[in-house]
Amino acid sequence: MTRARLISVAGAALLTWIAFAGDASAKARGPVFSLAIGYNGLPPSAETELTPLRYADDDAVAFHQFARTFTRRSFLLAILDAETQARFPTLASEVRPPSRADLEKVLAELEGAVDGAMAAGEEPSVLIFYSGHGGRAENGQAALTLSDGLLTKDALYATVLAPLRTVFVHLFVDACNAEAVVRPRDAQAQVVDPTAEDVSVAFQKATLAGFPRVGALVASTAGAQAHEWDVYQSGIFTHEVLSALRGAADVDGNHRIEYSEIAAFLSAANREVSDPRARPHMVVHPPPLDRRAPIVDLDGVRGAAFLEGRPAQIGGFFVEDARGSRLLDLRAEAPFRVSLAVPADETLYLRNHAGQATVRLAKGEHLSFDKVHLAENDVRGRGALESALRRGLFATGFGRGYYRGFVDSQEELVPLTVGDEDVVLVAPQPAAEPAGMSPRRRASWIAYGTAGALAVTAGVFGGLAIDARRDFENTYLEMPAIDASNRYRRDLTLSITMLVGAVVSAGVGTYLRTHDR
Repeated sequence: MTRARLISVAGAALLTWIAFAGDASAKARGPVFSLAIGYNGLPPSAETELTPLRYADDDAVAFHQFARTFTRRSFLLAILDAETQARFPTLASEVRPPSRADLEKVLAELEGAVDGAMAAGEEPSVLIFYSGHGGRAENGQAALTLSDGLLTKDALYATVLAPLRTVFVHLFVDACNAEAVVRPRDAQAQVVDPTAEDVSVAFQKATLAGFPRVGALVASTAGAQAHEWDVYQSGIFTHEVLSALRGAADVDGNHRIEYSEIAAFLSAANREVSDPRARPHMVVHPPPLDRRAPIVDLDGVRGAAFLEGRPAQIGGFFVEDARGSRLLDLRAEAPFRVSLAVPADETLYLRNHAGQATVRLAKGEHLSFDKVHLAENDVRGRGALESALRRGLFATGFGRGYYRGFVDSQEELVPLTVGDEDVVLVAPQPAAEPAGMSPRRRASWIAYGTAGALAVTAGVFGGLAIDARRDFENTYLEMPAIDASNRYRRDLTLSITMLVGAVVSAGVGTYLRTHDR
């Protein structure tokens, strides 16, 4: 092999690995954009028994606050009441009214940001959240309520979803809709008494058929009871969704929350609610183009800490911040291991029915549930509905066992491959998709690959050094001898340098692998 050929091989080895490592990192997680809308007010033609909501604005804020930790840009449309403004004073400068005009402006900005990301070769996705009342337009079409009127179903598809047709969109709706697209919080729910299957069929066949990249999670009910709870200071559906997205639904431990996981989690969370007035029903519609498309990748969360381990020993519990915002609830099956993303550098309270613990974690810190010690406290319920919610919500343990049983009964959902219940979850093996690896595990394999590429390059320059020494020993002419001597020293130095780099990279990879959480 000629000298030029050897150098080309060495360069190709390095460039190939660098390209692979960069491509794996880029494909692991594309940019995410989000839009959260919340409006407490009534639709223009509301029935007399319908009352304004209290927590639709809080729902939108909660979704926005979580989404902004992993999105490139986040938008919030809401009219915050006095209490919410007092709890989140910094949001006043960025929140916009939930009106049609402001929605159109935000959608134009969102579409431009998405187009820019795609032009750069990225694969963006969009999260859209709505909380509020459903209504009917004058032509009888189902609609969502905004501050200056209604956003009809046709307008939702034409102005919101159609411009984003080329990217994956995950739609969350906590409202009611007379066409069974959205149905939890409105007296119009008395008109029809659909089953969850009815709603699901209508949702798939009559609404999103033309949007194969759009997935949706929708709250639905056969009753007119408003599904807000003062204890959560939010809609129950919204709180359960955010609990799932923070990692409580992650049955395979890869930090990517998929539709089948969130569907099983929502089912477990509401399974034991005995009072039908207090039991929301959920419709989960994964994108037909990719039913395993992840909604959230927790490896991309910024400024987060993690509560991790097997929390079954403390029973059902919830985490609350210093503002009184309830971040998540979970009751885990005994072997179920979780990693929950919570805000870093904030005082948090982990509570269950018997006690509480105060924790404050630094960015990137991981706290095991084994090290959480609960002090005694007192929690009492009030009233029939509240008692039903306290007894029923999150009363069923969630984990791999529940997940398998639930998903097996759902034809539309594509199940994950999960192992035995008593096996501790670990990061994927080298042959697995890099997007499913933890950051340290991914970095360790990149380090190993770099070490391999450097070792190959060291061997190439070592061979060149041997050739140069042979040329030096086989010539009696002064100039060729000087040239061979110079090549020998240079190639030997490069070979040794590459070899040292390979050893260092291998050491870094081994350290990252052995310290992978």
